[in-house]
Amino acid sequence: AGVEAVVLGTLRRNENEQRRFTLSLGEAFVAGVEVQLPVPGRRMPDFLGLPTYAFQRERYWLEPVRAGAGDVSELGLEGLGHGLLGALVPVPDSDGLVLTGSVSLRAQPWLAEHAVFGTALLPGTAFVEMALRAGAEAETPVLRELVLEAPLLVPDHGEVRLHVSVTGPDESGCRTLVVRSRSGEEWTVHARGVLAPEAADEPVSEPTTWPPVDAEKVDVSALYDEFAAAGYDYGPLFQGVRAVWRRSGEVFAEVGLPHDESTGAGAGAGAGFGVHPAL
Repeated sequence: AGVEAVVLGTLRRNENEQRRFTLSLGEAFVAGVEVQLPVPGRRMPDFLGLPTYAFQRERYWLEPVRAGAGDVSELGLEGLGHGLLGALVPVPDSDGLVLTGSVSLRAQPWLAEHAVFGTALLPGTAFVEMALRAGAEAETPVLRELVLEAPLLVPDHGEVRLHVSVTGPDESGCRTLVVRSRSGEEWTVHARGVLAPEAADEPVSEPTTWPPVDAEKVDVSALYDEFAAAGYDYGPLFQGVRAVWRRSGEVFAEVGLPHDESTGAGAGAGAGFGVHPAL
C-alpha cells in the first residue's frame, strides 16, 4: 500500500526479556515510530550534551601491511630489496628470469611528484632502472636497447603489479626483456629491451675538466616553470637540474636529489635503487 513498515520481536531465547524489549523500542524509534520514554521498570540514563568541539574527519585505523613487504622466501621466491621489484623467480627450462613488484602512491609517495596534466606517471627512468636490475640478476648487465611502448599511470588509490621477464641467452649471449603491468585483469606491455653481457666496443667520451672547456652555460632558472606551463608537473624531488652547459650539439648537466637531513644523503638513499628514478 506504499506504507513503510517494520517488524520487531520482543522475545528471544536465552536473552533477558527486559533488555530485549528495550532494544526493540530503540529499533522502532530508529524506524520512525514515536516511542514514549521512560520505559516502565527501566531507569533511563541522564542525557548528556554533545561536546562543544567540532568533530573532525580523521582516521585512526591501523594501516594494513603492504603486500610483499614481508619475507618472500616463505613463498618460494628470492627477495631483491629493490625499490620497485620485490621478488625474483628463475625459469629453469629457458634459463630466464621473472622479477615482480608493485607501484602505488602509498608505497612510493614520491611518484606523485612526477605528473603530466595532473596524472602521476611512472618515470621512463624507472623502466631503465628495472631493466638494469634485471640484467644484473641475469648476468647481462648492459642495457643495449630499450623501447618504451606505453606509459604506466599510477592510480590515486590501489596498486599496479609489475612483471619483468627476461629470456634465456641467445647465441651472442644477449637476452630479451619485457616489462608489463597489471591493473585489474588486463596486462599491458610498457617496454621491451635487449640486455647484453658486455658493452659495445665504442667508448663513451667523458670530459676531463668540469665544467667542460668552451661550453656555454645555460640559464635554467625558469626551466621547471616552463615545464609546468606545458603540463609537466615536477615536484621538488624531480627538480634536480642544478646547472647546464651546451657545446657543439652536446648538453652537459649537473643533476642531484634533494639533501635528506635524516640520512645525510640524497633522497631515496637506501631505497634499493642503483640510480634513483628521479635522476
